[in-house]
Amino acid sequence: MDYAKLIRKCKSNDRKAQHQLFEIHADKMYIVAFRYVRNHYAAEEAVTNSFLKIFRSMENFHFEGEAKFQAWIRRIVVNEALMEIRRVKQLPVFIDELPEVVSSAESGDNIYFDELVLLIDRLPEGYQMVFRLFVIEGYNHAEIAEQLGITEGTSKSQLHKARQQLQQMLIKNERL
Repeated sequence: MDYAKLIRKCKSNDRKAQHQLFEIHADKMYIVAFRYVRNHYAAEEAVTNSFLKIFRSMENFHFEGEAKFQAWIRRIVVNEALMEIRRVKQLPVFIDELPEVVSSAESGDNIYFDELVLLIDRLPEGYQMVFRLFVIEGYNHAEIAEQLGITEGTSKSQLHKARQQLQQMLIKNERL
C-alpha cells in the first residue's frame, strides 16, 4: 500500500480511503485510548472523536512519512481520551501520601514490554496517567499539567513516585 497516496485521498475527502485508514489504525488506537479511560464505551467514543478530528484537520497535516503520521494520530487519540475522562468526570485522584521508596538497585536485566504494562497497570491511577503521558507518549510536564489540570510540580512528583513504585515492583519480582 502506498501510504502517501492513501493520505492524499483522505485529504480530498475520499470516503473509501478514510475508511481504509480508519481500519488500519482503529484497533491500535482503541488500545491506546482504553489504557487511559479504562472503559469500553469511552475508548470507542475517544477513537471515533479522534478520527473525526483527524479527517477534519488532515488538510493541515504535512505528510513526512508513515511513522510521523502514526505519531500524530496517536497524540490526537491520547488527547481525546483525556477529554473523554474530563467529560465523564473520571479524572483520577492523585495520591501524594504514599511513602517514598528509595533504592539504589541497578541492573542490566531486561523486562518485557508486556510485563512492564502489567506493572504500570498496578500503579495508582494518577501515577499511571502521568507515567504514560511522559514516558510512553512523550508529553512534557507543562503539557501534562495542562491536560490533567494539575501543576507541573505535581506532574514531576507523580512521575518520580511512579518510577519509584515501578522499581520496587521490579525488585519484588526479582527483575532488577
